[in-house]
Amino acid sequence: MKNTIWILVLFLGLWGCADDDGSGFDSMISRENISFKAIPGGAIMYYDFKGHKDIFSVRARYTTTRGESLTVDGTYLSDSLKLIGFDDARQGVPVYLTFLNNKLEESGEMELAFDTEDSAPAAFFKTVKVLPGWNGFQINYEAPETTGLLHVFYLGINPLTNEPDTIWLQSTRIMEGYNTLSFSVQQERESNTVILTTEDLRGYRVKRQVWENVEAYAIAQFPSDRIKVEDPCGIVVENESYRLGSKYLFDGDTKGVLRRGTDNPKGQYCLFGLGPNALGKYWILDLGEERMIAKLRIFAAYAWEAMETGWYFRISKFYDRFPNELKVYGGNDLDDEEGWDQLCSFYESPLLPGWAAKSSTPIKEVAVLERSEPIYADLNCVANGKEYRYIKIVPHDTFWYADASSTSQNTYEAVILSELEVYVKKE
Repeated sequence: MKNTIWILVLFLGLWGCADDDGSGFDSMISRENISFKAIPGGAIMYYDFKGHKDIFSVRARYTTTRGESLTVDGTYLSDSLKLIGFDDARQGVPVYLTFLNNKLEESGEMELAFDTEDSAPAAFFKTVKVLPGWNGFQINYEAPETTGLLHVFYLGINPLTNEPDTIWLQSTRIMEGYNTLSFSVQQERESNTVILTTEDLRGYRVKRQVWENVEAYAIAQFPSDRIKVEDPCGIVVENESYRLGSKYLFDGDTKGVLRRGTDNPKGQYCLFGLGPNALGKYWILDLGEERMIAKLRIFAAYAWEAMETGWYFRISKFYDRFPNELKVYGGNDLDDEEGWDQLCSFYESPLLPGWAAKSSTPIKEVAVLERSEPIYADLNCVANGKEYRYIKIVPHDTFWYADASSTSQNTYEAVILSELEVYVKKE
């Protein structure tokens, strides 16, 4: 009996030793089953576990741009994982792979390498241009993807200390594709020092760069009495019985005061009107000389009553006829259809309260109207350094004010403005 017990103990001991020797997880997959694709700021690692049912996941260890050791895991439920944490493009970044089974036992290590592309916060500085702008500057850039942050500063005077200081203007997301940002500064000067920094989504600063002596274009209003209206599409309404015409576009009446002084304010509008079927067509302003166009300011008048009638209002809110989407072009030859440069693209949702929303407020008393704030929108133009004599304006849509009767839709495609001002580079 005693011999039997010793034999059993010896057998169990030998079995235990054999089990210890074989407990390691040594399964590996071929390097051919792993590939890398460089992306902005890192790489994607693709893997294939087919034929390896004992592999539950893969673990990748690597070092980022800032010397951080990162570990990322990918399971059999996927076929790829992201390796991030890089700013500038790099080649041959070492990565160490191990494989785990369903007991989370780890295999031996396999060393590979991958390449990366510039991250958006780094690529930003390879394409960015800081250019003169209206009372400030503009930034043009192109980014490979939407990620990271851009912080914009300029060198100004600290109002608390009256000493030179870095003034923050804006922090914004770096957007994929080609983008233009325009900034006007409160502390106006002939030129500015502009500071740009970028940051990744983990809060690390990527790069910083300074531009000195960036010219700021001062602006001034162009004399309205020198502007002529051209109507090549035949959409400008000239109807004195309605008090509609191009002369009302530059009469200085930004709120609709003149309408209150007519014999029939209900049906005499003192407005500039386009229509019917004016959307998608254009009209032209002739300045008589070539100037750099800074912006157009369009005005909406206050309504006479809640529901307007007559002309192409039908029975509708005043608001329905003001444009929510326009494009503005500059040119110097009316006969050159290809010679127009786009200066501005303006858009607001037609279904939400926009720049002209207050125009639906009926005001009949002149004293109340004169105390009211003017209603306007600025169509800011790109500062491209070119001068233009002609300004082409294309209305593409108007606001829509929904009501129970659904009669407020602009089926006539009519457009109205109370006033328009043109601003140019100051001489």
